[in-house]
Amino acid sequence: MIEPTKREMDVLQALSGGAVEGRGGLPFIGEKTIGDMLAKGWIEEVPRGGVGRTMGYRSTAAGDAVRAAGRKPKQRKPSRLKTLAPRLRTIPPRLHTLD
Repeated sequence: MIEPTKREMDVLQALSGGAVEGRGGLPFIGEKTIGDMLAKGWIEEVPRGGVGRTMGYRSTAAGDAVRAAGRKPKQRKPSRLKTLAPRLRTIPPRLHTLD
């Protein structure tokens, strides 16, 4: 299964439960995201009249499955300080005691 983006998950969440939303109900989503989701088969267009006088969108069975599967947690990179510590150990000390 293709891993959904955060925005795609937001759309699937907004369209969960058989909800039909027009473009006005999805103001945070651009045309590219909608086009990608239509191509993947996660959402489908509802003809004019589905939401007032405008065309809307609803989730498909494939979109519901993707939403139910969720997203994997984002892998965090280790802190820069943690990666720096092993490098610092190899540098010889420059401080000397004065006699």
